[in-house]
Amino acid sequence: WLLLIILSDLLQTLSHYAIHHKYFGMAMYNSHQIHHEKKSPQPDDAFYTGVLDAMVQLILPILATVGVVAPNRTTLLLFGLAYSQWLLYIHSHTRALLPDNIFVSPDYHRMHHSKPLSHYSSVFIMWDYIL
Repeated sequence: WLLLIILSDLLQTLSHYAIHHKYFGMAMYNSHQIHHEKKSPQPDDAFYTGVLDAMVQLILPILATVGVVAPNRTTLLLFGLAYSQWLLYIHSHTRALLPDNIFVSPDYHRMHHSKPLSHYSSVFIMWDYIL
């Protein structure tokens, strides 16, 4: 379960970085910009994005992770529930629930919405230090 979260977050962070730096082209960038219309995101905005963005930044990293890890159905279900709830959480205005020097908090993610060329990760802040 933890490996699913770590690997999917790494892949999602890398794709998020690539989208913002236009490595996938303008169509992909424009698809993601739908999500960035919201400067102070709410939970409803967590999955508000273009189709291309949803495929490249969310679905493909998760499918790749599932292909590598090959979890059983129960583990996959728990991962899906936890990850989707986490994305809702970071788009909320809740105070940090876990150490905000390790995990992305809503405040941390809002910085990405105000300064899109920073703070790309969704779960673990460490990926942003690598990029």
